[in-house]
Amino acid sequence: MSGNNIKITSSHLINLIKTWLFGFLFAEVLFFSKSIGLKLGEFITKSNLETVAVTVGLIYLLVIVAYLIYREVHWEVFKIVGSKRIDLLFIFGVGVISSYFLGGVGSEFYKKAVSILSVNQLFVALSVPLFVYFSFLLHGFRTWLRDKRENKKSFFISDNEQRARSGDLLGFSEIAEKFAERVMNLGSSDSLVFGVDAPWGVGKSSFVNFCREYWKEKYGRQIVVYVFNPLKYEDRENLLEKFIDGLIKEIQKNLFMPEIKPVISKYAQMIRSIKGSILGFFDFEITNGGYTVDDAFNDLESTLVGIDQKIIVIIDDLDRLNLSAVKDLLFTVKKSFTLPNISYVLCYDAENINALEEKKPDFEKVTEFLEKFINVKVGLYLSSSKLNEYVSTNLEKSLSGNSQTDPILVSKAIGGLKDIFKSSDYHSYVPFIGDIRKLKRLINTVLLLDLEKTDFDNSDINNYDLIHLLLIYINYPNIFRKIYNSETGGKKGFFSLVAQYEDGYPKDSQRSQSSRDSDYKNSIKYTDFIKASSLTESQKFLINKVFEVNQRLDNSNAGNVSAELRASLACFNGDIWSSGNRNLEDYLNLIVSSSKPIKTDQYKFYLNQKDRLLKGVSVEEILKNEAFSYKQTEASQKQLWKVIINSAYEFNEQVGDQLISYLTNNITDYSHFEHEEAGLGLRHDLSFYLVKMLDQAGWVDENGEHKSNFDKNISGITDWIFGEGKHSNQGILSILSEEKRGILGLYDLLAFRLYCSADRGGDVFNLTNALSKHSDPKAPTEGSTKTIALEEMRIVSQKVYKIFKEQYINKKRNIFELAETLALSDLAGKYKVFVQEKIKSGQIKDAKEMIGNIKSKIKGFIVYQMGSSSTEFGIACGYYDPIGKEDKHDISIKVNDYLFAVCFNPGKKKDNPKNYEHFLDYLLASFASVFESVKGRSYIPHINDFIKVLNKERLYKYWKTNSARIRSLGFESKNKTVFTPNYRASYKEDLPDVYKVLDDFVKEWESPKPPEAVEQKLIA
Repeated sequence: MSGNNIKITSSHLINLIKTWLFGFLFAEVLFFSKSIGLKLGEFITKSNLETVAVTVGLIYLLVIVAYLIYREVHWEVFKIVGSKRIDLLFIFGVGVISSYFLGGVGSEFYKKAVSILSVNQLFVALSVPLFVYFSFLLHGFRTWLRDKRENKKSFFISDNEQRARSGDLLGFSEIAEKFAERVMNLGSSDSLVFGVDAPWGVGKSSFVNFCREYWKEKYGRQIVVYVFNPLKYEDRENLLEKFIDGLIKEIQKNLFMPEIKPVISKYAQMIRSIKGSILGFFDFEITNGGYTVDDAFNDLESTLVGIDQKIIVIIDDLDRLNLSAVKDLLFTVKKSFTLPNISYVLCYDAENINALEEKKPDFEKVTEFLEKFINVKVGLYLSSSKLNEYVSTNLEKSLSGNSQTDPILVSKAIGGLKDIFKSSDYHSYVPFIGDIRKLKRLINTVLLLDLEKTDFDNSDINNYDLIHLLLIYINYPNIFRKIYNSETGGKKGFFSLVAQYEDGYPKDSQRSQSSRDSDYKNSIKYTDFIKASSLTESQKFLINKVFEVNQRLDNSNAGNVSAELRASLACFNGDIWSSGNRNLEDYLNLIVSSSKPIKTDQYKFYLNQKDRLLKGVSVEEILKNEAFSYKQTEASQKQLWKVIINSAYEFNEQVGDQLISYLTNNITDYSHFEHEEAGLGLRHDLSFYLVKMLDQAGWVDENGEHKSNFDKNISGITDWIFGEGKHSNQGILSILSEEKRGILGLYDLLAFRLYCSADRGGDVFNLTNALSKHSDPKAPTEGSTKTIALEEMRIVSQKVYKIFKEQYINKKRNIFELAETLALSDLAGKYKVFVQEKIKSGQIKDAKEMIGNIKSKIKGFIVYQMGSSSTEFGIACGYYDPIGKEDKHDISIKVNDYLFAVCFNPGKKKDNPKNYEHFLDYLLASFASVFESVKGRSYIPHINDFIKVLNKERLYKYWKTNSARIRSLGFESKNKTVFTPNYRASYKEDLPDVYKVLDDFVKEWESPKPPEAVEQKLIA
């Protein structure tokens, strides 16, 4: 310590005088208390109240001690003792002794004043402080109870900095400890200025708090930390005053230095008297008595140099001030307050300070400017891996203050961040997610929008797209609004991709656009929008990450985009061929309206169920899910089976067998009653799904897979169909046609048979090949599909006819009568209650007509498939013979015999007119479609459509024999309507035309022309 620092300053001298005076007054108080005590003692003795007096005195003492503890007076005592200010203690003692040797300057006055007061007045006077102290204690107790109450946790993540290293989630603790130790500088009294340079949101305040915690733990009361936030006092006229006041309070709070306040205050007054700008020259005014600012500085330096504690001044948010305020503060710290045992820690972002420069910013010059004031600097950096840990492994700790949020759900909502942090272009994301504050804002936005409550496991939400749309929503609301207005309410094609023939599809002169299976492209409007000069590079970057076709699709050809991508990527928003897959609109509604995706509308939900099947969960167990309840629409089950069928090749033999068995055995549970809006009619599709399942998973190769489709391997398909080999008791034809299933079972059987045909375009090569080879090992499997189908369908058609013959022909069961007796409960399967509710609610209207349509469809389909010899629209059973390969259409002949002998036959006595109605109903449901309406009708009776199934000669004989009887019954006056899917035909309006067509047919048949000519005319 230099000798010029060892001196007595005027402030020190004044402080000594104050201390002597305090000691003197303290002794005088004792003399006054003695006078009061003598009088009260005399009263207590006379009144024999010694016990009461002792009790009251103890209570008084207890209250006073409690109050002093509450006011932390004991810490003040420790602080005074720890200061080792023997000089002040000596002077204090001198003051006490001075009063004592003088016998108390006011002793006589005290005695006289006490003698005037009565004992009661003295008790009242003494009790007032007691009650005041006690009221303070009650207030303190109330505050303590309030603080003990459980603090309700915030719904959001607070932006408050971390207070303790235990909450460090970014790995700053170790750096903070090293930095804190360097600030201590081995206890040296040298004044240094340290800098903490980091962008906003990185965690400078938390870093400083970790340093403070370290100092407190290691150095305790050996260190004084004063945190000054100039942002609170940006008024430049008060900035220095606020800084000085805060510094004095912090020093006095931790150190016993009574002379510090006057010394600093005087020095501050000298600084405030500086003329001109602190950024210019330092021209100090001379105060009265020749006491200069240098004298004040020397006095302050002399005061601080002798203390044992280190004072650390932390100035946070320096870069949030305006540039002139920053420069003023730096000059003040460096030029005016570089004092012994005081060091400074300045927190700032050099880039932000550089941005404050109104003229041309120059980062190098700003750096040079800061180096003039800052001796040592540390920079804080957040790597992408640390940020990734924050939103993954440390997310639960990050959300520890939020009792209402499940970290697992939040993690799923922000799952797209993980890929971003690992991406090679992470540097482009730094403006959006490059620090903790930005991540907290993103997570809080997720919480605000309730996004974490979305069932991401069962929804078609691509986390990558969701995160990017959220970043646009947070950072560029104007662009997000543009996307919302352009792509909602059924609109599309601005930001979303467009396909060929859609509006905005860019023309490509070098590529043919004759096929729908073309490339997806960004629309012309999107391209123009991106090229706009008003967009920044960061804005273009985010937008392109969601919508730029080459970034979102590895292969933009529409035929190569998987169903999963088409259902999930935000760059898709429906197409001109369907109203579904409004992905982008769903994303936007999720963000704007918290409109959660409906689980059963999500493709991923069904993929998850398929994956459960792969893991060995039974299909019965999966269908127990409420989404597949019989009390709801069949749409969910339909979508599930679509996904299963499209993934059938993934299933092993055990799962494939289970699914085939389920479809075969449970098809009757589903609804034959069709209604598109109510999502009913799955039973029609299940026959096709069964065929597809057989084709893909009804066989295995030597490795137990569905890859090597050699003839011997795919023969397992025919084992299933015909109930042969290891499936001898599981034949599909036998199960579908069980008599208990009735006429609907026959319909399922014929539908299944039809879907097996090679010429139906079902893409079931394995199945058609297996059926062909089962019928004839030399049967063709290449070439014309018609040729292939003729051989392929022979055996299965003959098997089906055999079943039909046994159940209906031999037993003379009338299929028309059986179809007419079908009730809603038969058609709806296990969906009966659901259908009835929809009818009752009015969603399903004209149920009677719909049931009539179904009955007509069933009758017409069965008759055509069994009786037609045509090879159009799939080869019907009637093309073949019951046995053999001659294909003389003998099945068609026998079915016609059955129709006219059983279904349409009124009996020998013609006493069964109901069969006449079956005949007429069939004709009314078999009208021909015409290109131009006739008499306002698009469907009219025509003999060519009647004889597509009915044998011409049998029809001629039947009408010739029964026409008179039929007319006599007056059916045309009956109020009956035959419903079909395409038209209605009434007995009153249409039977006369039917009669005329049949009459003309008979006349033509009876004409002298040869039969061949009649046939040609009929066909014409």
